[in-house]
Amino acid sequence: MKIALSTAAAALCFSAILPAAQPAAKPADKADNPLLCNQQTASGLGYTILTPGSGETPAADDAVSVNYTGRLATNGTEFDAGKDAKFAVGGVIPGFAEGLLLMRPGAKYRLCIPAPLGYAERATGSIPANSDLVFEVDLLSVIKKPAPVVQIIPEGERMCDAKTASGLGFKLLKEGAGSSPSPEDVVLVNITVYEAVSGKILDGRDWQQIPVQSALPAIGEGLRLMNVGASYRFCVPAALLGQTATEGQTPPADINFHIDLIDKKKIADIR
Repeated sequence: MKIALSTAAAALCFSAILPAAQPAAKPADKADNPLLCNQQTASGLGYTILTPGSGETPAADDAVSVNYTGRLATNGTEFDAGKDAKFAVGGVIPGFAEGLLLMRPGAKYRLCIPAPLGYAERATGSIPANSDLVFEVDLLSVIKKPAPVVQIIPEGERMCDAKTASGLGFKLLKEGAGSSPSPEDVVLVNITVYEAVSGKILDGRDWQQIPVQSALPAIGEGLRLMNVGASYRFCVPAALLGQTATEGQTPPADINFHIDLIDKKKIADIR
């Protein structure tokens, strides 16, 4: 006997023998791909936050301690790795440095560094030229740059007891036995520069070569007072340094120089 099936019944029968519809495949998450990153900075640096970390991010002049692994983005070949590696943030390739500035201690990031932020056209070790790089970085700690030590010359060592017609103050601290330099000489000096009022040291250099004729006029005048082996203190008014007061601004400071004249030579003799 033939049995006629209703349209609805026929549909149910066929649905039972046809395979169930499958959901569309999801694209792979970049966080799961060890060679891809899911965020990007304005410079083109890619990054993925694997572990966020906490605390203060490093500054550009700080150093850091990290664990890291570096791979080529094209095939995942490992070219470098380090444990508790310590280095200055400013001493690494630009992309790595930029990534470190995003991180906090305890963080783990993946950094996808395009060639221009890496070694660019330069081949380095097993890294071919124009290679995109991928690093996984654990920031263990930030090593803060120590604050500079401000050195102060004691008040009793800032005074001069004589003055030239130009207004240059000076004090002989140690006699010398040699001859005095001329404008045609280059002098070899130890020099310390500091504020006359506060005594704060601004600069200090040993074995500095100075052509007398190229020195600031006040310093050139002072050098010609000296002889080789001598030490002098010079008290230089701001006006002799070409500094002038501007309305509404802090008046320029008088500056002192401690100079040891070690030696002198004719310019012609050292060319």
